[in-house]
Amino acid sequence: MGKYVLLLLLFLYPSFCSASSIVYISKINGFINSITVKHVTSVIKSAENSSGKIVIFLMDTPGGLLESARQIVKLFLSSKVPIVVFVYPKGARAASAGTFIAASANVIAMSPGTVIGAAHPVSISVSHISADTKKKIVNYLVAYIRAIAKDRNRPFEWFENAVKNSATLTADEAFKRHVADFLVSDVGSLLKKLNGYPVVVNGKKLYLNTNGVEKKIYSMSWDDKFLHAIGNPNMVYVLLLIAFYGIIFELASPGAIFPGVAGAIALLLFLFALHIIPVNSVGVALIVLAIILFIVDLKVPSHGILSAGGIVSLLLGSFMLVGSKSSPMVSVSISLIFGVAGATAAFFVFALSKAIVAQRRKAVSGKEGMIGEMGYVIEWNDRGGVVLVHGERWNAVAGRGVYTLKKGDRVRVKGIIEGLTLVVEELKEEIGDG
Repeated sequence: MGKYVLLLLLFLYPSFCSASSIVYISKINGFINSITVKHVTSVIKSAENSSGKIVIFLMDTPGGLLESARQIVKLFLSSKVPIVVFVYPKGARAASAGTFIAASANVIAMSPGTVIGAAHPVSISVSHISADTKKKIVNYLVAYIRAIAKDRNRPFEWFENAVKNSATLTADEAFKRHVADFLVSDVGSLLKKLNGYPVVVNGKKLYLNTNGVEKKIYSMSWDDKFLHAIGNPNMVYVLLLIAFYGIIFELASPGAIFPGVAGAIALLLFLFALHIIPVNSVGVALIVLAIILFIVDLKVPSHGILSAGGIVSLLLGSFMLVGSKSSPMVSVSISLIFGVAGATAAFFVFALSKAIVAQRRKAVSGKEGMIGEMGYVIEWNDRGGVVLVHGERWNAVAGRGVYTLKKGDRVRVKGIIEGLTLVVEELKEEIGDG
């Protein structure tokens, strides 16, 4: 009889999705790319392979690749365990692609001092995409985030506005407008709020149980952290410039070694980063052209015209380097672009000015350095003689119009003929008695 009563109680007791005492906690930080997708997939699969857990992702991201965000959204929507996105710590953000990911979670929590939103595609405003294509991209993203928000029963009007007009909300505002489900300061407070909270997982309503849970931190491996770092568009841009400048400086000064080694390593990392983040080949070509123009301007007197063209080419290539209709939420930081362009322009303007001064400066060594120097006649006959210049004896002949020279006469060097013979003229200035 007692066994039947126990079975009856089990059937009548509400379902709890997290009877287990383990909660996975991981991070979605920095730029979102394919390495982020790999990490998120690993976390969710590990959680699904164990019974009854919750996965909490601590988020702080400026955004990233739309395709990577879409894959994470699909993982969240199809997950067999509840997914919680916690925008944390203070000062963190769930911006751009991060807004799409947060919207697809079962629960959104935010820490005070954080923000969410600004999901308008950024790269299409600085690329060569046509107006019609830009409109199609925005309309697609609006429909996409609306579908996600509706699926999670969130206020889809605000999420649409986040894409159309880059709308943002602070944590307080997001909580008041039901964009965020909880406003908490730390993970411990979040776990208390989650206890008994209803969520829908794969069409089934479940109640979270966080009493006495064990927190398991799931960190990204060190090699994935490295790959994730070089998959940032700003890092890709810097690697490309280091590669070209390093190799150029090595070619200009053979034997320096360090610039060449640094440039070669940066080039290999850049080529590898192409597998993580899409790069526009036209942008790369424009940056290469800019560097070529800068170098040629040092060799050819163009009065800075080539350098001006190089600056324009560098700016255009930098804006086009990453970001396209296939990755509209990606761009290189504008401040970084103008900073690099300004520093590059200043360097080459400085180098160009030094080159011009060097070209105009009178030679101080070699044959050319002898022109205009003064000396004294040591020996002389009708066909020439020997003069002393710079403390050295030189064979010399008289220049045109010079008829007589004698020992002790002061002379000035007018030129040098074959055989290191000086052409001299008499220096007629008299030395005062002082």
